[in-house]
Amino acid sequence: MKSTRAATLVLLGVLCAALSACTDSNITAVKNASLARSDFTFGEALDDAKGCKDTAWERHDDGNGRPVVTYICTAQAFDDITQEARKKSLADLEIVTREKASAYPEMITALEQKLTAAKASGDGVSLEQKQKLEAAAKALQAYQAEVDEVLKSPIDNAYWKRTAQQQLAQMQQRYEELKAQIEKEAPTNQLQAEGAIAKAQQELDSALSWEKKYVDAVKTTRSSVEKEIGDHYGRAHTFKLRIQFAVSNKSAITPSAIEWLLDDRPVAASILMPSFLYDPKAMEASLRDIFKDKVSIDARGLYQEAFPIECYYRWSDPTTGCAVKAK
Repeated sequence: MKSTRAATLVLLGVLCAALSACTDSNITAVKNASLARSDFTFGEALDDAKGCKDTAWERHDDGNGRPVVTYICTAQAFDDITQEARKKSLADLEIVTREKASAYPEMITALEQKLTAAKASGDGVSLEQKQKLEAAAKALQAYQAEVDEVLKSPIDNAYWKRTAQQQLAQMQQRYEELKAQIEKEAPTNQLQAEGAIAKAQQELDSALSWEKKYVDAVKTTRSSVEKEIGDHYGRAHTFKLRIQFAVSNKSAITPSAIEWLLDDRPVAASILMPSFLYDPKAMEASLRDIFKDKVSIDARGLYQEAFPIECYYRWSDPTTGCAVKAK
């Protein structure tokens, strides 16, 4: 009988030592303390908190030998949040895949337009010059018609008719000067145009040579990221809340560090007192909100990072080509 009782006491001692909460006065002090203006002690707010499948209190000493009490809440498995996050990640993957797939034909279209514009200036006259000369010719023709009407008018106003003829002559002179200037610049412009055509053709040919590689990369990158998404959401994740309290006789007991851990990696921290320390009913909502934010993975970012080809764009020159992305 004595041996059984002794064994029981030893077992209880081991359990208490493991839990640290049976006899440690520092843990008791923390549990009995509370924040100012709070109706709940830390023990009441955190023990058996809703949303936690398990809670634990631990005590250790810091580097200076001062006692530190740590509270750990291991959250329930929020499977509904995980599934919703998985759906969103897959939807984002579809969007970024479509965007990346459409980027290549858009690039080719831009290069084709660039080549067309270069060829339009192949005779040494730029599109802008042609448009300016054409506009001047139309204006001259229109004013010529007006002058003809003035000259045919039954109103015999010599000054009016003379002025119209003078203005027409001035317009004719400006047109001829513009035409002569364009013709003068044509040989130099033609050489520049030939260079621009060759450059645009080279860029287009180079971009077209990437078509198969690009199309294959779109598909393989999607498959790779889809697998990563499946692996991430397919495995169980542990989510914990950890609160540390520095215990001192000289000051009130308050949390000294508050952090959340996903798979034992710190993913969030707070310097503010969370609402659940004032209202235990807020614990589950707080855990769900932070878990939702941290369990999600950025499918768009993963795709962009994994995509192996980079095509370069500039404002002044829309596309300069594609290359394998530097690792």
